[in-house]
Amino acid sequence: VDPDYRGQNIGTALMGKIGQMVEVENNLIALKAFPLSEEYGKRVPDEEVQRVKRFYERQGFTHIGGEFMVKQANQCDTVKKRQAWRKGQGRDQSIHRQDKGHA
Repeated sequence: VDPDYRGQNIGTALMGKIGQMVEVENNLIALKAFPLSEEYGKRVPDEEVQRVKRFYERQGFTHIGGEFMVKQANQCDTVKKRQAWRKGQGRDQSIHRQDKGHA
């Protein structure tokens, strides 16, 4: 996120969209949590690197070495909601079938 717009939950909203955009339920999400420099070739300050890593930790990612982080896709809020909805749909359908059988 552009530095002028940080702190407005834009990154959090973008991360929430991952589960909506692709079918990721049984996958592992991996990323390199390293901020890009505004100037090509310029070294990013360590405190900026740590800020980015903390952001991804709050999103549920775990460090696996260096700047790399991973998260089980089934731990994404969007995926959890989708799974709960599917369970509810299955339950509603079985209740509906039972009602038809008793009518």
